[in-house]
Amino acid sequence: MASVLQLSSVPPLAVGTLRRVYAHPREQDRLVKVIRPEVIERRWGRGAAWYKRFRRARQFIAVQREVEEYLANYARAGGPAPFVQRVFGFEQTDLGLGFVIEALHGADGAIAPSLGAIVRAGRYDSRVREAFERFARDFAASDIVIGDFSAENIVLAWDEEFGERFVLVDGLGSSTLIPLKALCRPANRWSKLRQLERVRRQLPVLADAWPTTSGRRPWWSPLRRRARVAARRAVG
Repeated sequence: MASVLQLSSVPPLAVGTLRRVYAHPREQDRLVKVIRPEVIERRWGRGAAWYKRFRRARQFIAVQREVEEYLANYARAGGPAPFVQRVFGFEQTDLGLGFVIEALHGADGAIAPSLGAIVRAGRYDSRVREAFERFARDFAASDIVIGDFSAENIVLAWDEEFGERFVLVDGLGSSTLIPLKALCRPANRWSKLRQLERVRRQLPVLADAWPTTSGRRPWWSPLRRRARVAARRAVG
């Protein structure tokens, strides 16, 4: 029987609105996402909205959507899509059930940066733009359904098999009661094209939403806050 992963004694790599992300203690090519306990109590505890009590998966509803969509795409495509983060399954941790996914790195060996982080760092050049447009083409042509798409939930990864490419790391699955995009391919494609165009329009805003070297809060500081919120949501 596999031992419980010990995560509580190590700092997380990232903290989102719903989950914390840890390096897998035994597998270097994997990450572990766990639900934040305070979020479980706030969203699904005694004072939660009445309709949430009828959701069988409760705090794992987002993971359920992601896994269902990952499996559906795997079945249709006959294998994993290179622009979608791979799923390895679940492992028990000392912080609760862990969702185990692929660890993505950039060409420099560091954790793969999001498109938003690249833009804010002033590194959105022609090479990155071409990689994004390749992702956009493949993403729009696929049957993948996504509930939330932003510059924060795709990362620029590199490996020997696929080279440099953007990979979708969050937001898989339909978040609506009636999964129209899963039932209608034209509606799904139209939705993804709209979301891609929205991200393209937001890139100049993200570039301007980074703190200045003076340290002063400029007039566009609300844009900075929105950029940080989007980054936290992308972690999950």
